[in-house]
Amino acid sequence: MSDQSCISQFGFILPAGLVLILIIHEIALYIMWLKKVIKNTLIRSYNTHSYPFLSQLRISDINKTDKLLLKNKQ
Repeated sequence: MSDQSCISQFGFILPAGLVLILIIHEIALYIMWLKKVIKNTLIRSYNTHSYPFLSQLRISDINKTDKLLLKNKQ
């Protein structure tokens, strides 16, 4: 009888544990994604607030803009 109760107990605990691990894993992935989104949003808002013209430029144009700014400073 003790074997039967042990098997039924592990039969419930093992799947419940796996489900719990999956849920914790999904929550961790969501938190990591949320941190990444918040970080990118803060960087983007900082860049557009500090340099409003950057939001209208493509990445390739930023190098040209940097060169022009350096040329104007000299």
